Amino acid sequence: MPRIPLDVTSAGVIPAGDYTGTISTLKYQIKTGEKWNKDGTSDTDGDTFQGFGDDKRRLHYSILIPGKGVIFHDLYLMPSAAGFVQQFLKSAGVPYDKTGFDPEEAVGKEIGLQIAVEDVADYGPRNLVSKFYKV
Repeated sequence: MPRIPLDVTSAGVIPAGDYTGTISTLKYQIKTGEKWNKDGTSDTDGDTFQGFGDDKRRLHYSILIPGKGVIFHDLYLMPSAAGFVQQFLKSAGVPYDKTGFDPEEAVGKEIGLQIAVEDVADYGPRNLVSKFYKV
């Protein structure tokens, strides 16, 4: 078979900068051992997303940036990340209070995001969100 002339070394990487995107999907994920389950339930004991310790929960969003692609972003639901979660919620216009928030209210909302590019050993360049802001 002939060699295929296609540079995939930076596939899917959006250049660093400020963008406006639309939050398009959401998945609840919990960690069981080393595995992140995609449906918000545990494959070991049947507990739901809300039943797990703070260090094992995340919200996995996809954000569509017109003409550039999709950014996948994980919001880890633990006290040390509360400031970044709050920044995301404010930027997306999702109401919250001391009792919590509805993460599904973010889906379909426009959000400003500052994207950086990091080089990961054994993987190559990838995007990360360094900041969210209201548009």
